Amino acid sequence: MPKKMSSVKTDTTSASEEVIQNGSSEQTPDVVQDVVAASSVLTILEEDDGVEPTTNVERVFQLVKFVKQLNVLVARMNKQAKDLQRRVIAKEKRLERLEDRKASNKKKGGSGGLKKLQPVYGTEFQSFIENHHKSLYTKGSDGKPTEDLILTELQYNDEHYLMINREDALKLVNAYVKQNELQQYEDKKRIQMNDELKAIFPTLAEHTNANGEVVAENCYFHTLMKGISRNFKTAEELSSIDGTTTPVNATPSKAATSKPVTSTPTKGGKKGKTKA
Repeated sequence: MPKKMSSVKTDTTSASEEVIQNGSSEQTPDVVQDVVAASSVLTILEEDDGVEPTTNVERVFQLVKFVKQLNVLVARMNKQAKDLQRRVIAKEKRLERLEDRKASNKKKGGSGGLKKLQPVYGTEFQSFIENHHKSLYTKGSDGKPTEDLILTELQYNDEHYLMINREDALKLVNAYVKQNELQQYEDKKRIQMNDELKAIFPTLAEHTNANGEVVAENCYFHTLMKGISRNFKTAEELSSIDGTTTPVNATPSKAATSKPVTSTPTKGGKKGKTKA
């Protein structure tokens, strides 16, 4: 029996040395110690139940291989957990910035100044609003026009320029497009421009730019605000942007100067100009 134990110890010791020599960089000293400890246990088992030592050595190697695979899996899971944590932190920061932006816009009275009253310098656009505001209605939850007007009255400043916020201006144009069935293209987001829309949004219609190049029509619901915004700029502002003053006129429209102007209190207690 002593000779047999010596043989087992020799085999297991050789196995431990082979693991140390041939092991990958992923193996740790703890794993090697486990191999030695397992070899000693298997030697005792061989004395007790007569299990062949070669079988015990194979089991040790299988155990080492399993531990290595488990270590790799744990390392991979730790990496994924750290990546997930970074993404969660980044998303939380984005949400915080969004909440701060919403709070800031709320203090300003609208998103990016959309609800702030501004003078309309575009003569054609001012005439468009004056001519159509009494026939353009708000949209209901079902997407159909209601009986409520988008604008119940018009306000003017001391220089007789029409005052309106960009949000209401966009609502008026959207309602005009739908009520006049100008969604004739297969792409319903594209608007078929009639002469009136071409007059108030010349840069969205087909036109020739300052370089003599023909620019294709680009009138969609998502490009309307770009055309509307130009009507809130003075001739000097437009000239500094693209060297053109279209569609701004230096004087108010005839509709604003020919009709009497009265003062009525607004929500803030200030007086605004309204058309009688």
